[in-house]
Amino acid sequence: MRSVALILALFSLAVLVGCTSGPELEITSQSTSDTSVLFGDYVVHVQCRVRNTGGEGKVTVTAFVDAVNGSWRKHQNSLIGENETQSFTFDFPEVENRLLGDNSYEYSCGLR
Repeated sequence: MRSVALILALFSLAVLVGCTSGPELEITSQSTSDTSVLFGDYVVHVQCRVRNTGGEGKVTVTAFVDAVNGSWRKHQNSLIGENETQSFTFDFPEVENRLLGDNSYEYSCGLR
C-alpha cells in the first residue's frame, strides 16, 4: 500500500512540475524612430514588443543598432506574466546625426 501511495505522490509531483513551464516568448513587432532638435541632441529609439504565450518568468530583450559611426547593443530585463505582452524602448544617443552625410542605420530586437 505504501508503494502505491509513493507512486501516486511522485506522479502528482511530475504533473505539477510539468504544468509550471517557463515563458514562451516571441517578438511580435519592432520599429524605430528618431528625434532631433535644431542644433540639439539626436536620439534613435528602438521599440520591441514581446508576447509571452507560456508561464510567468523572466525576459531579457536586446536591441541592436548599427550605424555609420558604430554599433551598439542594449539590454532590458523584466518579469512577464502568463499571456502578457510588453513593450520595451531603447534609446541610442550614440548614433550621430550627420547634416550632410549618411544617416542610415540598421536595427533589430532579440531575446535571450
